[in-house]
Amino acid sequence: MAPENQQDKNSAKARQVVLPVSLSLLVAAGGVATYQWSQHDAPVSGKRAEHANTKSKEKKPGEAIRLNTDDNQVKNTAINQFKENRGKRIEVPVKHSAEESGKKIRSSLEKEEALLAFSLKNDVDWEVYDDAVYLVDSSNKGAPIAGLAVDQSDIILPEPPLLIEDIPLLPVDDLLSGEEETTDGDLNNEQNRSENVGDQKTDNNSKDDAIDSGPVLVPGSLYNSIYDYVIMNDSYNVVYYGQNVRTDDKRYNTIMKWLVESADRLKGEAYASPSLSYQGQANLQLIHSLKINQPEIQSLQEEIQKNMFMKYVDEEINAYAANKERHSKDAKHIVYFIGKYNEQANKSLNPSEYGNADRNLMKSADQDARNSSSVVEALNKYQIASQYAPDVAEELRTQKKDLLLQVKEVSQTDISKAVILAAEAVENGNHAPEAREELHRLAEKLLEAAEEFEPDAEEQAYEILSTRASIDKTIAHTATNRKKAFAYAKKAEGLLSAEKYAEALYYASESKRLYDKSDLNDRVIKRAVEQMLKEAKEKDLDTQLAIYRSITSANGVPYEYAQQATFLQKAIDDYRKAMNQSNLEQAVQDLSSAWQHSNLQKLVEPLLKEKSRTLFEQANAIRNENPKQAARYFRTLAQTPGVDVEIKERAKSMLDESNQKNMKIGG
Repeated sequence: MAPENQQDKNSAKARQVVLPVSLSLLVAAGGVATYQWSQHDAPVSGKRAEHANTKSKEKKPGEAIRLNTDDNQVKNTAINQFKENRGKRIEVPVKHSAEESGKKIRSSLEKEEALLAFSLKNDVDWEVYDDAVYLVDSSNKGAPIAGLAVDQSDIILPEPPLLIEDIPLLPVDDLLSGEEETTDGDLNNEQNRSENVGDQKTDNNSKDDAIDSGPVLVPGSLYNSIYDYVIMNDSYNVVYYGQNVRTDDKRYNTIMKWLVESADRLKGEAYASPSLSYQGQANLQLIHSLKINQPEIQSLQEEIQKNMFMKYVDEEINAYAANKERHSKDAKHIVYFIGKYNEQANKSLNPSEYGNADRNLMKSADQDARNSSSVVEALNKYQIASQYAPDVAEELRTQKKDLLLQVKEVSQTDISKAVILAAEAVENGNHAPEAREELHRLAEKLLEAAEEFEPDAEEQAYEILSTRASIDKTIAHTATNRKKAFAYAKKAEGLLSAEKYAEALYYASESKRLYDKSDLNDRVIKRAVEQMLKEAKEKDLDTQLAIYRSITSANGVPYEYAQQATFLQKAIDDYRKAMNQSNLEQAVQDLSSAWQHSNLQKLVEPLLKEKSRTLFEQANAIRNENPKQAARYFRTLAQTPGVDVEIKERAKSMLDESNQKNMKIGG
């Protein structure tokens, strides 16, 4: 019997009997599990038994203890628990000395005068070991046996070794998770940030604790990711990642401030060059795509959209004026967009100054008026000319009135004609509420029905709805956007044919944003993106990144292409971030992400090897005073793709050594 297990035999209340392990095992092997008192049956349980009948206990003398059997034999619960929790964090149980435990037993018995049954279960709240055994016999009031415990001082069951299992890289989306932030809003707090990177704080006083076997590649918080890019002056990624912040985030205002400032810089950078670069295109598309309820962002979006439209109109009217072959065919298109340009930019461009577009439109309308099947188009052209071509407005009145007479006869069967007549009635003096209600009803019906029209008829419907002052403004605005979408889609087709793939994507993307109709832009977007991905392989790193960004920020890109571009964009971003990363562990992980891009491997490998070796040396230097952090560094090196094989093996060896040392401490 171990000396520390000896108890005070003169205790007035209780004494404890401790059996050697060999004897306790013989008892257990013989089927011993439960003690019963002859005067009362005690329940078989590892918990405190109910009070025995006090009166019976006082009147009847105690008899010999009888042992009953049950199936609860001694089991090595530690190993079973290890099998169940393989790969999970393993806690080393705290073991009390037998003397300390005996005091707890006596104290509990003195307070409650309880009777305890024989137990092999680990379900008492003050147990010494998993397989503890306790006994109370109250038959001898003078010197009762207070407890029976197994002396395990001659048994050492080692703790199971910790397993190091492969942990896959986290997907890109997990980088946007809202983990708890570890930095203050002050940008000067770089030291604090680098010490807590990955949201894993270290404890220099924890060398006796079990080594944490949790995941290594823990994503940083959204705030920390954005903070990194603020420090790097990477405005694009501040906006790109910042748009994912939740309104209930405690740092929402700080992130929004950074985002708004960065978005404004992106706009300035895009317009600084006379021609739109890959990166400039990506900047504008990213701002276009933001769905953030911030006045500053909405103002930027309106400005960018307006500038894009004005640029489009400038290019179109100049090309029209220089090409006489387009004068008859495209006159309506030019006069319409000059009118919209003047409305949006508060300008006063005159179509007559651009290849006599107004006169050409009049001629085209007169020809349509002679054909009953095209009378609606004639009225549409007259309306556009009267609205946006002041030099011919007077001449239009007579022609417009006579064609109206023709339309009136068939307006009941043609919704476009019905809208034209209803609008004319309101604009010519019929201000009765019923007339306006009928016009609104017909306009809504035409807007909805137009989606199923043939392309030319659909575009015509939007022209009708967007050039009459009497049409509801919301309907007119929607119609104008859809008309623009058709125009941008045609522009994108031409750019694709000219092999200007990035510009084609730019116009097709905006067309898709204005009017998401699948057969309008999908083919152009898919073809343009395919070609851009091929071209990127031959470009320098900065141009590659700009191309991938222009793809990921565009609307309507097929999922598989968007995912590919996102992966490549992140790989380059991680490489650039690692070059500026002061935290070695994070730098190794960033470089690993970049290494997985095949085109970057030769560029990344030397730097990854250097950073990995330095991290190994740092882990080795702190492994005695801070084993938990050292073990985490070793795991990072052992599990991170792209790390030099020799360094991986050395890191695994150090982990094995740390685990063995920890196992001895725990045992």
